[in-house]
Amino acid sequence: MVAPILNDSSISFETKVERLASGYIDLLLENPDLPMFVLNEIRKQPDLFKSQMNIEQTLKNSSFLKQLNEKRSDVSPAHYLMNIMGLMLFPFLAKPIFLATGIINEKNFDALMDQRRKLIPKWIKAILNTK
Repeated sequence: MVAPILNDSSISFETKVERLASGYIDLLLENPDLPMFVLNEIRKQPDLFKSQMNIEQTLKNSSFLKQLNEKRSDVSPAHYLMNIMGLMLFPFLAKPIFLATGIINEKNFDALMDQRRKLIPKWIKAILNTK
């Protein structure tokens, strides 16, 4: 799901962020325990994760990073990757806290995630334009 989006040089950076946000949120709504499972597996066997997922090569050579560097070569791409991932993953990791405190309920959470899929690209665009 991720590699084809990151490596499609025919689509804009903004469209890539939209597709990533939408695809990840759909995946995580269907599999809400997936982020915690993946993080636990990475923590247990980081080398296995690195070799199985081939993330380093997928990212380093991606048109996504090239487009990002064209937009903001003055800031490490790692900052943007952390922000994009955090915006998508953190709500699912922190969901039990939000539910326990009553800030949201199960129904609200899904509605918030539907809104978030549209907001994340806007937030990333705003961050990119901040100098």
